[in-house]
Amino acid sequence: DMLKQQKLVQTDKSNKIAIVTDSGADFNTKKYFDVYVVPVRYSFGNQDYIDKISQSISDFYIELKNNPIHPKTSQPTPGDFKRKYQYLSFYYSSIISIHIPEKLSGTYQSASVAAKNTPGANISVIDGKNMSVGLGLLIETIANLIDSTDLNHNQVLLEIERTIKNIRIFTAVKDLS
Repeated sequence: DMLKQQKLVQTDKSNKIAIVTDSGADFNTKKYFDVYVVPVRYSFGNQDYIDKISQSISDFYIELKNNPIHPKTSQPTPGDFKRKYQYLSFYYSSIISIHIPEKLSGTYQSASVAAKNTPGANISVIDGKNMSVGLGLLIETIANLIDSTDLNHNQVLLEIERTIKNIRIFTAVKDLS
């Protein structure tokens, strides 16, 4: 997004915090300037996709309904995260990377490996302990907090920990098929 890049160039990075997440988080990405999404990969049989890039959300659900082969997911590579971290480290003083649960995906591990291999960048990788809407709510809450306060990196980490403990998602489903 060229407009986003232009705004980044014009901002002072002295205490700016970027948030990185994966596409397993469901939220309105256009609403948050300092939130960046690294897409998860998936495939239907031999056809590979990059989440929300090479196939739209509506096309995904159409294929899910019509394709007898259910999708298989794979986490973003450490290289995907490293490229994002290197780019953001030029414009932000620190990066907080929040992801779908480590127990459910290798995404957290890929992000951790990339953070360790991005010298000179201040990066914290967090297990968001939620996915989909729950992770999206966490991202939105933290993005709004960063936009409306002058909290530093460590203070934001404490707020993330507190927020994760308080996220509850309730659903009423009659049939999971």
